[in-house]
Formats: sequence, structure tokens, C-alpha cells
Amino acid sequence: SVLDLGSGFDTGSGEFAAPVDGLYFVMFTVYSGSNDGELVVQLFVDDEYANHGEGFMGTGGVSYQEGNGFAYLSLTAGQTVSVSTSSSSSSSADVASAWASLALTQLGGYLIARDADREIAFQAYGSAAQSNLGSGVVIEFDEVTLNLGSAYDSSTSVFTCPYDGAYFFTFEVY
Repeated sequence: SVLDLGSGFDTGSGEFAAPVDGLYFVMFTVYSGSNDGELVVQLFVDDEYANHGEGFMGTGGVSYQEGNGFAYLSLTAGQTVSVSTSSSSSSSADVASAWASLALTQLGGYLIARDADREIAFQAYGSAAQSNLGSGVVIEFDEVTLNLGSAYDSSTSVFTCPYDGAYFFTFEVY
């Protein structure tokens, strides 16, 4: 079943329409089977590539491959978000929707903040390989793509909470 608080998701088109202005966190996972090349999936806002959130699935004889991405998006009411294959994809592929009651291909998100003065969000990535990390070493995320509220320090890779509250963090390290 689909959880759709706020009634912004259209199951027919696969698009989410922002019900109110604000900062949203959007994430997706796509499981692909029988790729005959490389498949790239991306987040789109109003049918334009969002420059964030891209999943890559290559070849290699694996039955199913996972591509996922996420982005923080400042949306106005009525703007739509969707996941589509990229024009840089060099394959056709089958996308798996469910298997044994597991939702394999998913799009989700939530509203983070409606008050622009209190929006706190950051997104950063490491610009270079980091080798021979020992115990207790901070992994560097020095390239910042978003830093609303200026709470993230890229020179130390540390986020400092400016307000009391619940915060959500996610990271990927390969």
C-alpha cells in the first residue's frame, strides 16, 4: 500500500506534487533486472533534471541491480517530483516493482521545514579518496552542495545543531 499523508502522490503518473511551499527530502530506490547496458535514473522537478539524486546501474550479469538517490529540494506548492531514466542511459531494462510483498522500487520523501528562516539542511560529499583510515578518524565530506542555515562546516566535516529538535542524517560510504 502507499503511504500518502497530504495527498501529494499520484499513483497513476508516479509523480509527487508538493502540497505546500517548503524544503523537502526526497529519496528513491530502483531495482532493475535484465539490463543490456548502463541504466541511469534521476530525480526530476517539473520534468527538468534536478541536478541531485542520481542512481547508476551497470552491467555485469547480476539479475537485479539497485540504483538509489536522494536530494533536498526547495519546492513551491504544485511543483512535481518524479524519477525517470536519463538520456545518458545506454540500455533498456526491466524495473522490478515488488517481490514477495517487498517494495523493491520506491519513491518517498517528506517536508522538512516551511519556515525559510529556520530551514536547516546540508548535503556534502568527499572530493577525493581517503586511504588507510584508522579507528576514530572523521571521514571527510568537504564538497558542499547545500548548506541551508550554515550549520555544516566542510573544513571539519562536522554539523552543529543550531536548534533543539529531532534531526535526520543519512550517509553513504563506498
